[in-house]
Amino acid sequence: MLQRTSETTFYDLPTPKVRQENTFRCETFDYHFSLGTCRLSSVYPKEAAGKEKKGVNVYTRMYTSEYTKYDAVLAPATAADRTVSNVSSAEVCAKACTEATDFRCEAFEVCTATHTCSLRKTHRFSKMSTNVPGPTGSSLTGKPSCIHYSRDHLFDYIRRDHKRIKGHDEAQAEVTDVSRCAYLCASGEVLAMCASFEATQLQRGNTKCVFSSADPTNTSTSDLITEDTLSWALYTRANALPVVNPTAHTGTSNDATFCSEKDTEGNSETNIRVGIAIGTLILGALLGAAIVLIGGRIVSRRYHNTEDLHGLSTWKH
Repeated sequence: MLQRTSETTFYDLPTPKVRQENTFRCETFDYHFSLGTCRLSSVYPKEAAGKEKKGVNVYTRMYTSEYTKYDAVLAPATAADRTVSNVSSAEVCAKACTEATDFRCEAFEVCTATHTCSLRKTHRFSKMSTNVPGPTGSSLTGKPSCIHYSRDHLFDYIRRDHKRIKGHDEAQAEVTDVSRCAYLCASGEVLAMCASFEATQLQRGNTKCVFSSADPTNTSTSDLITEDTLSWALYTRANALPVVNPTAHTGTSNDATFCSEKDTEGNSETNIRVGIAIGTLILGALLGAAIVLIGGRIVSRRYHNTEDLHGLSTWKH
């Protein structure tokens, strides 16, 4: 999914080149249409001024895609685990939460009135943040000028429709949606070492989750059997060892990398366009030659017919 603005384009699904880059954390890349080349960089565009260039699109990592947004909600009344000042957008705050290295940042609030960002260890779904509901004497407080974001752990899992693991039903819960299933599995609140879960929609609108420490994608557990079932979906971790809050990279001038071999899709598009252009020229030349040849024959035939008629008229007289 791409989110386009007047200056740049934010992405939450990296292209293959960006996804496979492992020498540095790629924050942005640009694509040159006419050349079919792209440049990768560790510099976030908000941290460095850029110049507009014709025929070039800039794509930037969309950090808020990893979180669920809640407008005008009750937020924890306790002090934030860290406060970031002079925040210009939710993207900057989401980036700070994702790259926090001293603790696992699960949620944050962006307050437009104070231009601050509150980073928190506590998720919106956590028992710690909801164990004292109610307006009076509650651990929650209303913050109308703030927007709350909590991690959407559903992005940590790959969905396999109509699949279940045979057996290994170690814990279960009934929740409002599948995102909460993902949170419960990721946090280990229901089952420690939860590696996968299955979800199905109930008639009254809720979702039933079944949690398991078994992982069918792990080669060491090849004895696991998955079975087909119409109403269930199996969710397994997207990564065997998911990276949690990677170390923030400061970035250097050497981090800008050219795709010297050129992007495969860009090359294919360019080759197709060149091929079409050459084919059109050849077809046009052949068609033009055919028209000239046919036209010449028609003119020649008319000339000979006129000469024959003139000769016949002279012979009659």
